[in-house]
Amino acid sequence: MTLPAMKEFPWWCGDCGRQEIRPASEPYRIEARHDGELHVIDVPELRAPKCAACGNIVFGREEDEQVNTAIRERFGLLPPEEIRRRREALGIGRPDLAARLDVDEETLLRWESGALIQSTASDRLLRLCFDVPEARAYLGITEAGLRRADSAGAA
Repeated sequence: MTLPAMKEFPWWCGDCGRQEIRPASEPYRIEARHDGELHVIDVPELRAPKCAACGNIVFGREEDEQVNTAIRERFGLLPPEEIRRRREALGIGRPDLAARLDVDEETLLRWESGALIQSTASDRLLRLCFDVPEARAYLGITEAGLRRADSAGAA
C-alpha cells in the first residue's frame, strides 16, 4: 500500500484563513494532566507545521507523539516500544500479560502503541513484572512464558 503524498506547503490556516502554514521547529510548553495532577511539560524542539501569520500550530499524530515522549521522559515512564519489546522477550502474549496484571487488554495495547500514557503506578507494576523474577513468579509468568493452570498445582 502506498501512502498518499503530504500536501505541499504552505497550507491554509483554519484560524486566520491565510496560506501561511509552513514547517517549523521551536521550543513548546504545554500543561498536561498525569496521575491526576496538572504539570507543565516542555518539549525542547517541537517539529510541527505553524502559521507564520497567527502562530497556530497544527497537531497531528507525529506532533502528539513528540509531546507524549516529553511527558514520558519527564516522569521516567517506559516508552511504548520498550513495553512491547520486554513483553515479547518474556514470551507472553498481550492478552495473557493483561490478565496477569489485571488490566484490560485494550489498555495494554494502548500503552504499547503509544495511544495512552500509563500512570506511574502502572509503570512500576510493568517494571516489577519485567525486572523482578519473584514478581513474575507471583504473577505466574516463568522464563518459558506462562505457567499453565493445569500444571501449576501438579508440582
